[in-house]
Amino acid sequence: MNITYLTGIVAVALSGIGHNFGIEIIPVIMFILYHVLQNIRRPLAVSFISDHIPDVSMTTGLSVESQMKTFFIIIISPIIGFLADNFGLAYSFMGVAGIMSGAYIFAKMRE
Repeated sequence: MNITYLTGIVAVALSGIGHNFGIEIIPVIMFILYHVLQNIRRPLAVSFISDHIPDVSMTTGLSVESQMKTFFIIIISPIIGFLADNFGLAYSFMGVAGIMSGAYIFAKMRE
């Protein structure tokens, strides 16, 4: 799961770099890759949670995971908008990649 997260960071950063240099096919390919990675990551996350949480509290654990993801989106969306408005879309992508890199400390899976 950590590899999919890190690959997602690289995909977002490359989207910004590609857009910055006017190579618009790179962001398109990277967004497709990013969404494929998200769809791979979700079942892995559910499996990880189900392996580490007792059956009695499984619903609560999955709910908390979903709420944390939503909370992260609520926090990061205005930041993305601010960066895009003030510095351009390419730099907002790279800023998101930076934020995701910092969040990796908390998001990485430990076995």
